[in-house]
Amino acid sequence: MEARKKGGLGNMFATKPCPCKCNHTTIITEQKQQYTGETKSGRAIYKPYTVTYEYCKECGHKWKIAGGTACFIATAAYGTPFAYEINVLREWRDESLLKNPLGHVFVNFYYHISPPIAKLIEKSEFSKKLVRAFLTPFVRYLKKRRESVNKNNKER
Repeated sequence: MEARKKGGLGNMFATKPCPCKCNHTTIITEQKQQYTGETKSGRAIYKPYTVTYEYCKECGHKWKIAGGTACFIATAAYGTPFAYEINVLREWRDESLLKNPLGHVFVNFYYHISPPIAKLIEKSEFSKKLVRAFLTPFVRYLKKRRESVNKNNKER
């Protein structure tokens, strides 16, 4: 579980104010597993997903801002929260965006505006194809970047 303090503009996009109004909120992400069925041999199958919370260090209050399908627009475009492309985007969010203040601003803003956009995308096959056409090159870039970082880390 990783926690980062929000600051500056990040508070402008908070999804819900803390009940104690202390403004000491932090973004927390938790990795969880969802049971999806069993193999033919009876072994349980679990898919990983991320739940993102906003947490108040002052009063201990925690509220969910996204989870499972946190990549709302990508989930609408690919039709499932378990698409490989969505996992790449989640990893980018967790490993890059949530590790810096400007990334927090972007993630909070995205969580604020994307649910209604995702609902529109879900209703149109053309919109789904268009979004996938925009996301695919970016996902490829993120995948290559991750592979490059992994390769460099192994060489050290």
